[in-house]
Amino acid sequence: MMAREPGEMPRLAGASLEGFEVWDRTVRAPEHREVKAAFVSVRVGGVIGLNKACYKMWGEPPACQAMFDPERRRIALRPVSPEEANSYGLSVHGDLSVPCKSLFDFYDVRIVETRRYYDPKVIDGVLIVDL
Repeated sequence: MMAREPGEMPRLAGASLEGFEVWDRTVRAPEHREVKAAFVSVRVGGVIGLNKACYKMWGEPPACQAMFDPERRRIALRPVSPEEANSYGLSVHGDLSVPCKSLFDFYDVRIVETRRYYDPKVIDGVLIVDL
């Protein structure tokens, strides 16, 4: 079955539902679709997540170490080999997240809502995000 275009989805009648389309859950988004804006998310529960655009911008390292600058309230992820102590494995085909709950707890950083940061920087190979 071919994926339908947005205009081909059935529309619902009724004043309060005008403009809505019923989603056909068997339709998949095109695989070639690529997110262009790099961002880092910091999720409730202390997980740092990267989207694929950010991972690509960073150079797609196989692993990283998490760091924190308490004076400037910045997170840094430093590329390292997967064998390095305190490293987190990363894979574009797997998980692009780093569990940092204990880091945030140690530095008393309260994550009360998930936030996206669209201004990550790469400085000397290190991914840096200002909280």
